[in-house]
Amino acid sequence: MPTTAAAFGVMTQPPSIESELSLVRIIEEYGERTDLLRLVLAAKTEQDRARAEYERRLQEELRYETRRLDFEM
Repeated sequence: MPTTAAAFGVMTQPPSIESELSLVRIIEEYGERTDLLRLVLAAKTEQDRARAEYERRLQEELRYETRRLDFEM
């Protein structure tokens, strides 16, 4: 039975960091247009939440895999 992260449905790459805008850049870009700034900040918040959830899921699946391997020994 494969023991790789992919075998357990773990995403092997987090969402792309390169496509993210920094908070400073967002404010510089959209600061004058408050309605658009609110929308972009809401999207950024959701993106950050999704990244955090990805990290939590990855850690939990790796813990599970470690326990499974320990029990097999």
